[in-house]
Amino acid sequence: MDFEYYSRFKHKGLVLAIFLVLDILISGNISFAATQGVELVLVAPQASENRTIMAGKSVFFFVYFTNSSPNPAPLHPYERLGCKIVGKSKKTEATAIPVLPFDKDLGEIPGNGFLKLKYGLDLPRQMAGQISIELTDLPANTAMFHASAFVPGEMKDQSDVRDSEQASLNKMTTQFQPFTKNLSTYKPVYFLFGVDPGLEKSSFQISFKYQLFDFEDEGFLKENLSFMEKIHLGYTQQSFWDLASESAPFKDSRYMPEFFYLEDKIDLDLSWVTGFGFQAGFQHESNGRSGLDSRSTNYGYIQPIFHFRLGGKTHMQLAPKVWTYLGNDDATNPDLADYRGYFDIEAKIGDPVGLAFETHFRHGKKGGTWQFDLSYPMNRMPFLSGFLDVYLHAQYFSGYAESLIQYEERSDVFRLGFSIVR
Repeated sequence: MDFEYYSRFKHKGLVLAIFLVLDILISGNISFAATQGVELVLVAPQASENRTIMAGKSVFFFVYFTNSSPNPAPLHPYERLGCKIVGKSKKTEATAIPVLPFDKDLGEIPGNGFLKLKYGLDLPRQMAGQISIELTDLPANTAMFHASAFVPGEMKDQSDVRDSEQASLNKMTTQFQPFTKNLSTYKPVYFLFGVDPGLEKSSFQISFKYQLFDFEDEGFLKENLSFMEKIHLGYTQQSFWDLASESAPFKDSRYMPEFFYLEDKIDLDLSWVTGFGFQAGFQHESNGRSGLDSRSTNYGYIQPIFHFRLGGKTHMQLAPKVWTYLGNDDATNPDLADYRGYFDIEAKIGDPVGLAFETHFRHGKKGGTWQFDLSYPMNRMPFLSGFLDVYLHAQYFSGYAESLIQYEERSDVFRLGFSIVR
């Protein structure tokens, strides 16, 4: 790309200033988030006289936090632990939470000391037999334990006895939605206010994916058709909201349902690659309008995904995506490929529980398009500790075809707001 392309970045002084303020806000409290000297050791769930570990029940395990630094380390980054649970031909992800709330007076791991905390999570009903549990976002050992098969209605330990039979409304609702275990996050979910050029460029996005098949363990389908468990439905919607106008209309939206195959674990036997897989599928995209304002296209795509650990808590993910157009609407957007191109290079780097930076780059005949996203968990800021579980999110877009209605017009937009998935 030449100088003329870069000169198109409008208001870059304002953009850089806001990013700098965000960076200062975060780095100014770096001692609060510095947990580089903390090592985690998982102790597997233990059966006892009063507790039998059973699929479909809650399981509890201990985590030792050892701080090798002479300085105290914050405890709140460990208020929720993302876990991967793997059984025989079955795996899932869950979030473990402390059995007792963190002591706010303590609030830290002492220098050259350790803490022992008890965590709990719900074990899926299909997870019986030999089970392993490991953390998804933090370095730690893998713990192994055995779970007996789920027995409906059977009380297996005294911890299941309650003074009252009444359950929470949330738990009762979940009982009527057993398939939600197949529902998970997909692409970022955010609400961002337009800053430059203004509120008329505000945007929000929702996204999720759904695993269509989930076979019982040790059955014929699991043994012979397990590849079908990798088939997913996905849905993403991005809307562009003019909050500067009196009636606050939606200027345009992108509706993007898709059908894809996700292979999330392929062992490359390379020490410097911590994760590898790929996704391939078919995606439809349209703006839901009719007549002259109608825009739509279809893609067939493949996307390899590499994950690396760069050292300490810093991780990097690289996911180049290539596609071809299938049944593009040549009546309303015949030259969309000239502006959107045929590839997107996605890269993300940062701390899984801290600051993260993501970029997207694509290039068509008409020029290149960049998107930058910077996010930081607000509950790691001192004045919001344990209070607000969202990310502070800044986004800068410069290029073509962010929306379909004016895909041929170049836009430069800076937004700032919040996200719950990044």
